[in-house]
Amino acid sequence: MLNRKHLCAAALCVLAMSPAVQAAPTTHFTFDIDVTFFAPGTSAFCGFPVYRSDKGTVNVSLFYANDGTLKREDDSAVNFTTTWFSPATSPGGTGKSISTGAPATLHTEYPEGAFVGAPAILKLTGMQSKTPELAAQAGIQSGTGVVLAVDPGGAPLTDFTVDESHGNFDSLTDIRASICKALAP
Repeated sequence: MLNRKHLCAAALCVLAMSPAVQAAPTTHFTFDIDVTFFAPGTSAFCGFPVYRSDKGTVNVSLFYANDGTLKREDDSAVNFTTTWFSPATSPGGTGKSISTGAPATLHTEYPEGAFVGAPAILKLTGMQSKTPELAAQAGIQSGTGVVLAVDPGGAPLTDFTVDESHGNFDSLTDIRASICKALAP
């Protein structure tokens, strides 16, 4: 008759002979962003031309399930900077600018995997911006979204709606008013 000692030894032998179950390797990569564009909504709000320039390095980590399905993504941008400016060379431009850091991290879960149309659960943590006369736009925002596309390297592009915020997040109207005041002639 087998006793507990024999059953435990048998179980350990079976486990030792079984292939190890491991998650697929995590993928890490970085990319630089250096883009400048006209900000039509902010320009209309201010009454003079306003442009936005985003610069920095984004660090991406993709985490996979045992079957190779992408389940989670972490994107961090510790040296990311946004500059709002009104070029003196543009008609009505003021020649002024303001810059803000945005050292935030975006955590995204893909419960069904990352394919076009798949659901996504997002949490943005950290500072998103700091404009004059307003406290830093910082804290935690969470929301739900959908995968819009997947790039050739396997990284999904998502669109999401903020469902919940904790911290300090002013309205878009207040943020635009702060930018306009800082850039005004």
